[in-house]
Amino acid sequence: LNTLFQLVEPTLETEKALERFVELLMLRYNATLSKLRSPDEVRLIPVEIPLLPIWADGYLTAWETNKSCWPAKALGQKGKAMRKLLERAAEGRVDQTGFANTLPDWLKQQFTAQRM
Repeated sequence: LNTLFQLVEPTLETEKALERFVELLMLRYNATLSKLRSPDEVRLIPVEIPLLPIWADGYLTAWETNKSCWPAKALGQKGKAMRKLLERAAEGRVDQTGFANTLPDWLKQQFTAQRM
């Protein structure tokens, strides 16, 4: 959250703008939590190829700024593979199969593990 706030803070010139930003952020956060909690198959990531590198880069930025939540020792083989998938996508080398088939399941597993 700190990284995101640093990016938008210069544009938030009034308290009302800050409140609106937080409101929109919380709406997106809650929508994502609902998707992660859903037993049904839902789209967690964009399917449009031009958006995938942007999404992957944002995810990696959050990962980097919260390394204490993602210790390298705890990643395991699958986590390291997902990290590589995201890194390649952020560079524009998108693996459509990986994004469509393996990443959503891994994200749900990570979410479930955090809640326990």
